[in-house]
Amino acid sequence: MSLRHDVLMLLRGPVISAIRFRFPIGPLPGNEEAVVSTSYHRVADAIDSGAVRLKEATSFPPGIAGEYTSNTLRLSPVRDPASRALAVHECTHAFFDIARKRISDQNDEAAAYAAGMLYLVLCGLGGSPVSGPYDAARPVAEGLLQAYRAGTAGAPMVDLAAWQALRTYIRAHPSYRHLRGRWPDDTRGYPHDG
Repeated sequence: MSLRHDVLMLLRGPVISAIRFRFPIGPLPGNEEAVVSTSYHRVADAIDSGAVRLKEATSFPPGIAGEYTSNTLRLSPVRDPASRALAVHECTHAFFDIARKRISDQNDEAAAYAAGMLYLVLCGLGGSPVSGPYDAARPVAEGLLQAYRAGTAGAPMVDLAAWQALRTYIRAHPSYRHLRGRWPDDTRGYPHDG
């Protein structure tokens, strides 16, 4: 199958349909954003319409496993759970862009790592596709899975301590040093301009 087919099947598939969570984007109560299955359906529709381009890439710089920039998703073939989790990560960035969400780079990255790890946890896999931020996202994903199992309706809020720990880990990670000075809550970094 083609990368396009595999990504569209992933974004419209049963595991994605279970992804739903909210996270804080500011200090005030109710100042939050959500990632839900329809977020990914919107990305799939954007790929179908050509608003988001999809390019297969087999090599990336060290520390990079996929990329979303300028309405283009660059992904390796999506053939196993690890590569699908990485696609979920990049498609989360795509959603925030096409939906013109005003969130910080730090929250954008944290949500993308949380969604990718949540995909793996929902698949019953504890392993992470890459070390580092995915491991830091594990407590967020496992907390969400507990909320799902407890019957929480709608999109549960992430565990705030786990979320903050993930944001802190990302801020210190070498792959994101180019974003320093624009964190923690500056929304001018990643374009969210549709």
